Amino acid sequence: MRRAYSKKSEQKDFLCAGGNLLHLVVRNAWLSVEGLKPMPKLTTLTLEFIRLDDEHLVKVNECFPSLQVLNLNGVGGLKEPKIHLPQLRVCHWTVSNFPLSLAIHAPNLTELKLQCVEPKILVLETPLLSHLDLKIRKPDRVNSNGGKLSDLKSVSLESSYLYSLTQLLGNKSVERLELDVPQCIESDELSENVTAMDLVNAFPNIHDLTLGPGAWIKLEKSFGCNGIGPRCEFRNLKKLTVHLPLYYDFTFISYMLNLCAPFSEVILLMHGDVPTAAKNHIISRCKSNFPKIRWRWGMWRKSCEISWICEGDWPFSL
Repeated sequence: MRRAYSKKSEQKDFLCAGGNLLHLVVRNAWLSVEGLKPMPKLTTLTLEFIRLDDEHLVKVNECFPSLQVLNLNGVGGLKEPKIHLPQLRVCHWTVSNFPLSLAIHAPNLTELKLQCVEPKILVLETPLLSHLDLKIRKPDRVNSNGGKLSDLKSVSLESSYLYSLTQLLGNKSVERLELDVPQCIESDELSENVTAMDLVNAFPNIHDLTLGPGAWIKLEKSFGCNGIGPRCEFRNLKKLTVHLPLYYDFTFISYMLNLCAPFSEVILLMHGDVPTAAKNHIISRCKSNFPKIRWRWGMWRKSCEISWICEGDWPFSL
C-alpha cells in the first residue's frame, strides 16, 4: 500500500495514522512532526523536497523503528540530523542545506548513497556497509565505526579530498572503486594530492576501477610532481575505465596502463572536443604499446555522460 502527498502549499500536520502502512512517499510539503503517530510496520519512507520541522530527526527515528529503506532528497530544516534505525538496510540521502554534522547509526545498513557539502563531522556507524556512494566536497572529520568499514565491496567517491577518504575507507575487501573530483574545484590549491600508489596501497584487491576526469587530472598532477616513483600494480584489476580529460599526458596514460594486469579490459573514453586525428593517434599508440589489453573506446561529454562505446577499431579511419 502506498500513500503519497503532493501538496505544494505548506502542510502543518504530518499525522498519518496508517498503523498497517508499509510504504510512504511525501513530496513538496512543509511538515510538522508534532503529534506524529508511530507507524511500527512502515518499511519504506521517501521524503522529497520537504521542509521538515525535525532538526535532528528524533521523531523520524522514534516513529518509524522498522524502516528498511529510507530516501531523503532535498529535505530542509535539518541542523544536526542523526539517523538511528536498527533495521535500516538501504539509505539514499541528498542533503540540500549545510548541517553542522551528519550521523548514521544503522547496524544493518548495507547500501548508502550520500551527497552532502561540507559537514564538520560525518559519522558512519554502519559495520555491515558493503556499497558506498559518497559525494562530499570537503569533509572536516569522518568517523566510521572507530576504524575501517571492513565489509565494503563497492566504493564510489567524488570529493576534492580523495586522499583522506581513500585512506579512511581503503581495505582489502573492496572490489569496485570509482573516483572523481568535482569539476568546479578540480584545480583547488587547497585540495589534497593523491597518487596511484596511494590507491594501490589502500585498495590492493580491486577488480574494477573507474576514474572520472577530475580524478585523472588529480592523479596526473601528482605524477608530474613526484616522477614515476616506485613500481606498483593492481594485481587483480580486470577492468579499467578512464574518462580522459581534454588535455592529457601520454606518459601518464602509459604509467596507469602498466598498473593493470596484461590481459585486463580497458575502456578509454575520450572527451568529445578532442579532434578526430588526436583520438586516432592515441588509440594507435595504446594498441601498439599494449597489444595484450582488451580495448574498448568511447566518448564522453560534460558530467561524464557517455556518448557511446565501441569495441575493436575506432569508427574513423586511422
